[in-house]
Amino acid sequence: ILVEYALTESTVHAFFIRGKKIIKATRKEVGRAEISKLIEAYRRQLSDHKKIALPIFDHATGYRLYELLLKDILPLVRKNETVLIVPDGKLALLPFEALPISSQKPVMKKSERGNYYPSGIKWLGDTYRIRYEQSASALTQRRALNKKIARGGIFTVADPVFGKVDI
Repeated sequence: ILVEYALTESTVHAFFIRGKKIIKATRKEVGRAEISKLIEAYRRQLSDHKKIALPIFDHATGYRLYELLLKDILPLVRKNETVLIVPDGKLALLPFEALPISSQKPVMKKSERGNYYPSGIKWLGDTYRIRYEQSASALTQRRALNKKIARGGIFTVADPVFGKVDI
């Protein structure tokens, strides 16, 4: 299933596509600026883990992003189906697989090495296969090209002499 996003100043549009058919389209009344703030806050937690006290990990920011961007699609995903995400704007910076898919607040545990980690939480990447494409039209062109190459085959001839040492 392909999920393509379009961010505007005041809304986020998502188009859920299977094959050549749009099976669902959603519109959320949240703009580019708010989405950007949420993404920056969530990424900061993931990347600045030494500066942020992980025992107070803010699961709510990630869950809010999940609700806005993916919650509507998950019932449409078939077993063993890959979720192919085509992000727009700042969404390209969001690690979707690191989004929590349950509203249950995690319990922070300490590992043997002394690092904290959130436990008792379901992450998108643990439950679904995620892939990214930068453009649905580029994906379509690449697939068409791959079909042409697969049908025609490739015959390659190369000179095994690459330098004076090979002579």
